[in-house]
Amino acid sequence: MLKIVTLFMAVMFFLYPSVFGENIKLKNGQTVDAKIIEKTDRYLKVDIAGIPVTYYLNEIESVDGVATGVTPQQDVTKPLETPAAEKIPSDATSVSSTAQDDFQKGVDYLNNRQYPEAVAAFQKAAQANPRDEKTYYNLGCTYDAMGQYPQAVDFYKKALEVNGNYVDAYNNLGADYHSLGKYKDAIESYQKAIQVNPNFSEAYSNIGAEYICLGQYKEAIPFLEKAVQKNPKSSAIYNNLGAAYRFLGQHQQAIDYYEKSLKLEPSITTYYGLGASYYYLNKHKEAVDSFKKVTELDPKYAEAYSGMGLAYAGLNKKQEAIQNLTKAKELFQAKGDSQSVSQIESYLKKLQ
Repeated sequence: MLKIVTLFMAVMFFLYPSVFGENIKLKNGQTVDAKIIEKTDRYLKVDIAGIPVTYYLNEIESVDGVATGVTPQQDVTKPLETPAAEKIPSDATSVSSTAQDDFQKGVDYLNNRQYPEAVAAFQKAAQANPRDEKTYYNLGCTYDAMGQYPQAVDFYKKALEVNGNYVDAYNNLGADYHSLGKYKDAIESYQKAIQVNPNFSEAYSNIGAEYICLGQYKEAIPFLEKAVQKNPKSSAIYNNLGAAYRFLGQHQQAIDYYEKSLKLEPSITTYYGLGASYYYLNKHKEAVDSFKKVTELDPKYAEAYSGMGLAYAGLNKKQEAIQNLTKAKELFQAKGDSQSVSQIESYLKKLQ
């Protein structure tokens, strides 16, 4: 399966600086302050100003100073099995037959998350048949699953040395550059994928993601629009188009895309972004309605209560503003977020 970049960086929404609950330190040296909205044994999904960001546990060094202590077992990629039409013919040499056997063993090990065994099997296959790009590709997939991105990059490059038109390898190479924080290199890799296959929607989407990570929101938009033309059923692409327009201050366009996203799939982060854009357009009633949707889906979403409090203040509904800001303060206190508590207290004093 192809790797799709889902990390979208964001700017802050609230009138006061918004400080999120958890401090996440990544292995590439980056630090992120964000609210965890979903946690599994494979990844954390966090909310950054209305944008869903997924980090696999093998990318994370610590959360709030506590090491994850996780042995990477993330099934982030699926091995590319050899289609029947491309299998080695029955009259192939014994060396080729050995390569095929070892390749299939590697696929089986990878599917079962037995990564060291998969590496050994694929390496044996590569020794027997050093001109098989699929073996190198699957070695890249295996190292991806272990979170060893530099090694994965090396093998995707080897796959491309054998087959310079290997679109999937270009895409996964770009995704690994992204994981290493090399966003410009990632863009270059996706562009090469598009040169080979101009209809490759994943590459357009991923280029848009990289530009958002670089803070170049205007540059992200045409690629995300191209991606959504090719994949009009993706709620995530619509959401991120909304985010890009919101960061540019074009809030009506942002609202249009957020609403398209919500028609496909309800999402906390999309409702949150929608509320933010309504707020900036002084459509405080609509902002309240959107933030209420967030709190219905997650009653402990402190940032939504604070946003709702600000929106109520814009409607001159002082009591409701104080009530929601107080609720946000309590939730921040429960998480030990003293800075957000202090900011809300300052705003409450202005209202009282």
